[in-house]
Amino acid sequence: YVLVRLAGLTAEEKWENRAERQLSFLAGPIKEYPAGRCFGLMAAQLELYPTREVICAVGSREDLNRLTEAFSGAYLPDVALLVKTKDSEALLNAFVPFARSYLVQDKKSNFYVCENKTCTMPITDVAALMEKLTEKSKAPAV
Repeated sequence: YVLVRLAGLTAEEKWENRAERQLSFLAGPIKEYPAGRCFGLMAAQLELYPTREVICAVGSREDLNRLTEAFSGAYLPDVALLVKTKDSEALLNAFVPFARSYLVQDKKSNFYVCENKTCTMPITDVAALMEKLTEKSKAPAV
């Protein structure tokens, strides 16, 4: 599970390969006794179904608090957050090289929703971000 999440957050091929190898290893035991391999099944779900990564370049403490509050009450198992602040910027850039291109600006926050290694234009409001993440596909009116 952790390897699959790490691969999704870093987009590093080495983590993707390790996650695939681990899932291949677990495939047999999962088939034999699924109830005993819950985290393995959760990892398989993340690998088989689309996930979203949200890159949060947070420029203010207020936005960080709003983000924390919004996600503390949300159930979004297909979403992983990568939060970048002035304090975490150097460390995050070292471990997640692609994060360098998402700059933290003073007093302004930008949120990027990424799927299949492609990110949206920045969303600048936490409420709008949550709306984007929780929107359901709407069936056409008949």
